[in-house]
Amino acid sequence: MTYIDVPAFTVIDDYNVKDKNGIYHYDTYRESSDYFTKQNKMFISIKNADSGSIESLAYGYAKDKNAAYFEWQKLTGDDPQTFDVFMENELLTGANYFAKDGKSVYINQKIFEKADDSTFKIFNDKYTS
Repeated sequence: MTYIDVPAFTVIDDYNVKDKNGIYHYDTYRESSDYFTKQNKMFISIKNADSGSIESLAYGYAKDKNAAYFEWQKLTGDDPQTFDVFMENELLTGANYFAKDGKSVYINQKIFEKADDSTFKIFNDKYTS
């Protein structure tokens, strides 16, 4: 990782920061040999995201002027201008979250086939329409 440019350093959210050189995601991992005794820390440089326009949305989603992301994986077919998360995600307790743009509904990083973004509703962890 390159050195952080301190004058340009800005916190995006709890796990992401940016400077003039890029965007960085803080994460932890464990290795099998010391899985229960040691938690390793790392910063991951996010490639191709625009640090000048990046916006953290919620539930692992973010967008910049060029693309939308789920857990920093670029979404395919997205329209970043209309991309937003469903506020009903706060009703969910599982690992699936929903977002939409003017063309599609997304469940995490995948397009939810045949879902209509204008009428899609979340009821709970098991039911959507």
